[in-house]
Amino acid sequence: MVAPGEQPRWWNFVREKLRAGRQAFFVAPLVEESENIAAASVSEAFERLTNGELAAFRVGIIHGRMSPAEKAEAMENFRSGHTHVLVSTSVIEVGVDVHNACIMVIDSPERFGLAQLHQLRGRVGRGKLAGFCGLMVHEEMSEQARTRLDSFAATTDGFALAEMDFDLRGPGDLFGTQQHGLPPLRVADLRQDRAILEEARREAQQLFATDPGLKYPDHARLRRQMLVRYGNALDISDVG
Repeated sequence: MVAPGEQPRWWNFVREKLRAGRQAFFVAPLVEESENIAAASVSEAFERLTNGELAAFRVGIIHGRMSPAEKAEAMENFRSGHTHVLVSTSVIEVGVDVHNACIMVIDSPERFGLAQLHQLRGRVGRGKLAGFCGLMVHEEMSEQARTRLDSFAATTDGFALAEMDFDLRGPGDLFGTQQHGLPPLRVADLRQDRAILEEARREAQQLFATDPGLKYPDHARLRRQMLVRYGNALDISDVG
């Protein structure tokens, strides 16, 4: 992790690699500045870097709101070496393979999940060159966020990181859009009770295959419970 006081030394290291002919990614969590989120946007980062730490280098920009043609041009300029640094959102998380890129800088890394950070880190060090990943952290970061980032820095095992993220963030809604927190299970734990949950899933699949609408008299009570607990989440109601 790169604390505020360590950033000058980090940028000296980055410039040294760029002068040696290498390339770098800089990832920010936002496309545009937000009044509600204290994090850098790609536009803000692009302006700051081109007028500051990386003024001597050619810097490109790419994000999800650009047209396909604009994104393709930005990526081609980076692949060809025309631009030395690519400032981006997480759109480069997968499918980007530039062996000359050996540095990944992630601003406000606490805004990303551990699995996503691992994917971003995997964009560098893909060829013969060693890869370096710098997490630009800020003083106001929470204790939980620091714990997550310490876990990220401690291992390169993607499966281990996914489990750590699960432990820290929770699985989120089984039905819905919440991406973290506790599921609506009264007793079971999605990790510790995996075997019995898999057995329950098999039973549920078999039940669905024979009576998908839970119309059989023997299943009437189960149908009522499903509607009470999940009717709103699944936007269904009882008819007849």
